[in-house]
Amino acid sequence: MVIERTSTADFDEVKAVLRECGLPEGNLCAADMGRFLVARSGRCVVGVAGMIIQGSCAVGHSLAVVPGFRGMGLGRLLANGLLDWSSTLGLGSIYLFTCQAEFYFRAMGFSVVEQGEVPETILMALSDLCDPGVFGAGHILHFRLETIFDRLAAGAENYGSYGIVEALQ
Repeated sequence: MVIERTSTADFDEVKAVLRECGLPEGNLCAADMGRFLVARSGRCVVGVAGMIIQGSCAVGHSLAVVPGFRGMGLGRLLANGLLDWSSTLGLGSIYLFTCQAEFYFRAMGFSVVEQGEVPETILMALSDLCDPGVFGAGHILHFRLETIFDRLAAGAENYGSYGIVEALQ
């Protein structure tokens, strides 16, 4: 299994994974592939995770693993990949929205936040990613990132502590 950033050549496979997992494709276009990670089994894309940068924050979205590859830790690898990528970029936080995986992300250290605690630009990005009518039915979660600078200042030798930063370089 390999986790890596996508290219425009992955566009159709990313859309197929989202469709198979029942997640919205929204306005996804080939140009968006520079902000996705994929999990590959051989040459097949079996998992995806996307990220949008809003100021000093990231918005994680579209984390999905096809049914035949669930339970193998790929979702966690993809989520950790988003954390690594965001941290390496020097971002301070990552937000995401979920209707079904609140407990999964809480177990990873995310906390549920109320809409009033979320910057307006983040709220707009999150609501744009959701199908109409879904946004009020789920939870917004937040994770404060230790940036590369925080970890280096604390004397860390390896700043990729979320798991897979080496795969993203």
